[in-house]
Amino acid sequence: MGSDAELIGVVDVFWISDEPSMPARAELVAQLPASTFAAEARVEAFARMKRAWVEDMMGAVLFELPAPASSADVRFGQSGVASFLLDLVKKQGLARERVEVAIINGGAVRGNASYPVGPFILKNMYSEFAFPTEFSVLQLPGRTLVQMVTWSHARLKPAPELLHLDGDCTVSEGVLSAINGKPVEPARLYTVRHTYK
Repeated sequence: MGSDAELIGVVDVFWISDEPSMPARAELVAQLPASTFAAEARVEAFARMKRAWVEDMMGAVLFELPAPASSADVRFGQSGVASFLLDLVKKQGLARERVEVAIINGGAVRGNASYPVGPFILKNMYSEFAFPTEFSVLQLPGRTLVQMVTWSHARLKPAPELLHLDGDCTVSEGVLSAINGKPVEPARLYTVRHTYK
């Protein structure tokens, strides 16, 4: 029972009528820890093989971090990990959409870890993005982006809604001042990738 099969359910299946059209009923009689029963050798061998495969896959190097980065304070201020991952999303994953700004809420970055210069592996990615996040690509005026960042940085900390932007944006003391190395143009429409869940 459960996602990890830690419990085994004992179920009593019964019929209250001899009528074939009447459905069977079931009642949970007991829940026993799976450890109550001896492990089956073939199943244990299969589980070991699958665990080894997953562990090997989780060690796959995705890219090299060029500088130390952390997600430990992701709900308090800008995160090097979030910015770097958003750079990758913007420049590689969404190049076709010509995204100019990539944004994610601090609450979607979960690793709470610090990383040295060097390999960033799949396990780290799953740690940082622990659940699926939906996103949209839309156009927003520069003034709206500035207001969004200012609002999110002014929230009571820790703030899961604190917005993190890709590394080509300049945010200082909660104020967005530049996008892709140029001052924010208030009336200009920017193509933005934003997580909303």
